[in-house]
Amino acid sequence: MKDIDYFLTLIKQTREEKGVSQRDIAKHLGITQPSYNHIESGFTALKVETLLQIATFLEIDLFPTLDANDSTKSKDVAHKGIKELNVVKQEVENINGRINQLFDLFNSIEKR
Repeated sequence: MKDIDYFLTLIKQTREEKGVSQRDIAKHLGITQPSYNHIESGFTALKVETLLQIATFLEIDLFPTLDANDSTKSKDVAHKGIKELNVVKQEVENINGRINQLFDLFNSIEKR
């Protein structure tokens, strides 16, 4: 997941590249230019709805298709995650086995 700083930088760079002023975006959002400046500068929390409105206005693709490197990284992360899940699964099975042993022990004691 990308953090908010990535989106704020993307918005500012795109806005400047397209020659769009903060005032233009503020007007589109129905807020003042200083209020928009606070959003773009990170002083005011950027709500998802506002991010989507800005992205639409500036024609920004917030989630571009992964390139080959990202895909490889994703596969590496997934592989690592699967290995970690298998370790946890084994630990859970071991714990369940121990719990069953304890239940058997207590049941045998109770029957005496």
